[in-house]
Amino acid sequence: MNRHTVALSLAALCCGAALAMAGDVEDAIAAAGAKVGLSGEQAGRLCDEMQNAYTRAVLDADKRHPLERSQGLKKGDTFALREVTPLCPSPNPHDALRALTEIRQIAAGSSFAVVGVRSTRTERWYSVRIVTGDRRGEVGWINAVALMGQYDKSEFNRRLKAQEKIKEDLQARYVEPIAKRDGLTPDQAGDLCLKVEMLRMGLTPKP
Repeated sequence: MNRHTVALSLAALCCGAALAMAGDVEDAIAAAGAKVGLSGEQAGRLCDEMQNAYTRAVLDADKRHPLERSQGLKKGDTFALREVTPLCPSPNPHDALRALTEIRQIAAGSSFAVVGVRSTRTERWYSVRIVTGDRRGEVGWINAVALMGQYDKSEFNRRLKAQEKIKEDLQARYVEPIAKRDGLTPDQAGDLCLKVEMLRMGLTPKP
């Protein structure tokens, strides 16, 4: 037997083992689903939908209540700068090189009022008026990214707790109809999803 034949034989054995393992996982998922009256296919679909619901809740909670207040400012809000921050003439200048020369630096300790917001899928800009500091009265645009990290630790912790509460409420709201459709409570659906995910990862869930 030459080395190519040996390699092909080993590959066949590995593929066969993988298929056998896949079959074992499917059987185990079917068994887990059967305990709550679902087929293996239904259990897998339920788990996929639950995972999507959890992800959606995380994303929506962050949109509704960002961990950093600076990332969700609205018209009329004020914000105190903790670091030197660039004030740009425009969020989308026609002459980028000229715009670079017109950027002003706002000193830490200054504050601004938001007079408008321009938001896209990839960036967020604030039209602002400086209300305190050596550039008081000046207007321009500040990118939300430039404000990241400018927060008080205690404020961040408060916002984290608030966001966690929003996330939990949204998860409950998103998961309930999925579980109810299959005749389960949210807790039953959550337990089944955990078992399915563990089986998919090659782990053995508790009975």
